[in-house]
Amino acid sequence: MKLKAADIIILWAVAILIIIIYLNINPIILNGLSSLCYERQIRYNPLVKEIAYNISKEVNERIIKGMGYYENYHWYCFIEATEYVNSIPYKEDSFFDSILCRNKDVDYTLSKGGDCENRAILFINIMEQLGVKDNYFVFQRRGKEYHLCVLSVVDNSYEFFDCFEDYDIIGIKKVKA
Repeated sequence: MKLKAADIIILWAVAILIIIIYLNINPIILNGLSSLCYERQIRYNPLVKEIAYNISKEVNERIIKGMGYYENYHWYCFIEATEYVNSIPYKEDSFFDSILCRNKDVDYTLSKGGDCENRAILFINIMEQLGVKDNYFVFQRRGKEYHLCVLSVVDNSYEFFDCFEDYDIIGIKKVKA
């Protein structure tokens, strides 16, 4: 009996599922150990470029009106990007989407919403387009709950996006865009 490629993939998925259940490992940690799944999504996207352009335009208009200082330009952009990404509907991934790292691209997140990983990826993409290049994935845990958020170095200060104060930080990974 010869196995087809689809059969082999299913067998691997079942094996991974058994290991996860046996070791009680959350999918975010499996993905987070290498971060390759997420880093693949940090790339140029015309929709993100447009979002970043609109944020930059709004921030510049506020500065021109005297509602801020240019020295804090990136910090204002951080605030606007935070508001924008927080307006995206939260949508929980299925277990297999999490394991297989599916539906993490920016286009999917913008059209259908996303979970913490989707939102972190979108946020970093926006910040990269706005000129903030020092971004980190932050892996958090509280009990058996896992969470992914972002640390950005903005105007020489550390700013967190979507991190929870009552969760422990269990890992930080610099994003290589």
